[in-house]
Amino acid sequence: MRAALTLMTEGQGFGELSLRGVTREAGLAPTAFYRHFENMEELGLSLVDETFVTLRRMLREVWRHTDGYRHVIRTSVAVYVEYLKSNVDVFSFVVRERHGGTAVLRAAIQRELRYFAMELAAAIGPEPRIAHLTDQDRETAAHLIVSTVANFTGDLVDAYLEGDKDLHAQATRAVDELVIITLGIRVWNQDEA
Repeated sequence: MRAALTLMTEGQGFGELSLRGVTREAGLAPTAFYRHFENMEELGLSLVDETFVTLRRMLREVWRHTDGYRHVIRTSVAVYVEYLKSNVDVFSFVVRERHGGTAVLRAAIQRELRYFAMELAAAIGPEPRIAHLTDQDRETAAHLIVSTVANFTGDLVDAYLEGDKDLHAQATRAVDELVIITLGIRVWNQDEA
């Protein structure tokens, strides 16, 4: 997996990677690849899965142990940015493959984003300031939040790869956008829509 990420960091897209190239980069014989993965697609799916499973676990902890929506947003963004910085190669892969990769990888990334939205909808469910929302409204709000984060991830990756190792300006904008969304959610009224 690390060898594939290294090759993609050097400019190859996932679809351009070859099994031989990945095993050469990993210092393995091509046949050794099959001890770990059935094919290249499975390697890509493993990269997607590993990224999102770890991130969801980390954010679940924030949502569980942090009070106040602004604090939850700031803490979630801080955790997200730090995880991205330590795994920028994986996030770069996900950003590229989200819209331009193979159909299987695009579907896997979309599925992971839906899982995120479902978990977030469940996490915000008990929040008293949005008790008036229907389950569908909570799911819509969670989807909007997750889509916003997914969209600014590309900006974070680009800024980091261009030398902005702090990412403070991008994180501040992300927090502001998420607070605005959250304020809108609190006053949402389906009947008025």
